[in-house]
Amino acid sequence: MADLTAIILAGGRSRRFGSNKALAKVNGRTMIEHIIAAAAPLADELLISGNPHDLAFLGLPVVPDLHADAGPAAGLYAALRRSSHDKNLVLACDMPLIDRPLLERLVAVETNKEAVITRQEGHLQFFPGIFFKKMLSRLESFLAPPASKNRPNYALSLRALLTEEVAEVIELDEAEPLINVNTRRDYERLLRRIGACRKG
Repeated sequence: MADLTAIILAGGRSRRFGSNKALAKVNGRTMIEHIIAAAAPLADELLISGNPHDLAFLGLPVVPDLHADAGPAAGLYAALRRSSHDKNLVLACDMPLIDRPLLERLVAVETNKEAVITRQEGHLQFFPGIFFKKMLSRLESFLAPPASKNRPNYALSLRALLTEEVAEVIELDEAEPLINVNTRRDYERLLRRIGACRKG
């Protein structure tokens, strides 16, 4: 599919996980490699937001944050600036069960808003989502000091930025594809789930 950049956010510190969770193995591949495999058929450009030293082995462009300690908004901003396309499919590195039909559904949405995100069981989910270049000015203002330095961490999260005035919200029924891994316990639970599915 032409004129689409896939951006994978892998710049978090993974404090709760204890190591770089993008590199944790699931079925013999790192989690980020699962995400790349799901997104690559839909895009003609792939960018990784993260630390070039840790992720150089992927052989893809790795875009470092331009704003320190500002969470996923910083990674999104830097990668959108680097992207060659207006339309961008943005994914987190910690959702190894993400499936192509969901990504295709998001890519197909037509909207005049700055983003397309999902809601599942009443909770907004920002990734995977579609983010357009026109969000750059909003992100730049959002991240600019000195105002950003005075905001608590919650206020710097995308939840404070992506209101329904800014983003188109798609309702989801499926629970499985959006399982993400934040902690070692989440990771172990995911591996058990995959093992149970194989036995079944």
